[in-house]
Amino acid sequence: MDNETKKNFTIFLESNPKIYAIAKSEVCIQLLTHLSTQGLSVEDIKQISKFSYMSEKDIETLLELLVTLKVLAKQQIVGKIIYYANEGTKMFLEIYNETKKQYSVGK
Repeated sequence: MDNETKKNFTIFLESNPKIYAIAKSEVCIQLLTHLSTQGLSVEDIKQISKFSYMSEKDIETLLELLVTLKVLAKQQIVGKIIYYANEGTKMFLEIYNETKKQYSVGK
């Protein structure tokens, strides 16, 4: 890992210590990655094969955690709550992916 990436990752984790657990969760990373392309409701997420094994309540709990940590946003639209990416999502995924590349980790 180069010094700049290490510095960015360290600063990000110091500013957001709870994010470390999110970075270690494959499910959270998949959710954030998917929601970075389009906003979806809990029901819509449940229809995606990667998340079909989870209950809607578990998906909602995880999404609310990500909203609380400010790496996702939500808005009620036509009676549904839609979860979508925000600047926190973008920053987290950029730092996460750069760090992953530097360590040559992942699939």
